[in-house]
Amino acid sequence: MLIRPLVRQRAKLDMFFMKQFRANSLSTWFLRAMHQQHRQRGGPEGNYYEFGVGKGHTMGRFLRALRVFCDADNLDLYAYSMFLFDSFEGMPPKASARDDHPGFHEGMIRFSLEETKARIAKQLDLSRGKVRFVKGFFENSLTAELAGELAAHPPSIVTVDVDYYSSTRSVLEWLLPFAPTGCLFYFDDIWLFHGHPEMGQIAAINEVNRGDLGHLIPYPAFGTTVGGRSFVFARKEVELQKARW
Repeated sequence: MLIRPLVRQRAKLDMFFMKQFRANSLSTWFLRAMHQQHRQRGGPEGNYYEFGVGKGHTMGRFLRALRVFCDADNLDLYAYSMFLFDSFEGMPPKASARDDHPGFHEGMIRFSLEETKARIAKQLDLSRGKVRFVKGFFENSLTAELAGELAAHPPSIVTVDVDYYSSTRSVLEWLLPFAPTGCLFYFDDIWLFHGHPEMGQIAAINEVNRGDLGHLIPYPAFGTTVGGRSFVFARKEVELQKARW
């Protein structure tokens, strides 16, 4: 039966991942996401978008997973493009009552662009890697001109680690018009308000889903690895053409 080779392939992949990372780690989620996108879309090239870079911890996990993935499939690590968005001045002031978590305040989680680059450079040669840093608060940096430029490089995997409802809403409103169906999202701060549907990142996702662009759908295909933070995007107008990532 055709299903048996697929089951064996998944089991083999799972064993490989377990040797590299803990089963419940974000790095494992990245590995699974890369494998799925590569298998479904048929190309080694990929675009990774990260909003809220901070000191570069999440980017470090992505790079670790990317290196393992490329080594396993004999792919070029430096063929992948990465777009990293952050103010590099810490958190902005709260712009909405839906941002009002007591654990955050303006200027918190502040790391300079130089600090972040130095950390990432320990894992990736930035002179060779296709890494673009976009500096600034999102209301200023996420422009229509930038969206027009990056539409030729749509995202395949996105992490949104921006804490606030308002920041998450800004990211989604800017990104989803050129994000393809099947793009995978990881929302790091989705449970800050204990699942309240009108607060934080969940509120931003719910508002997007009531709009005209498409739907962000909880994506359990990788198990409980990232605690309900994994979503897949589906445009309201179904894309029938085969997309490459």
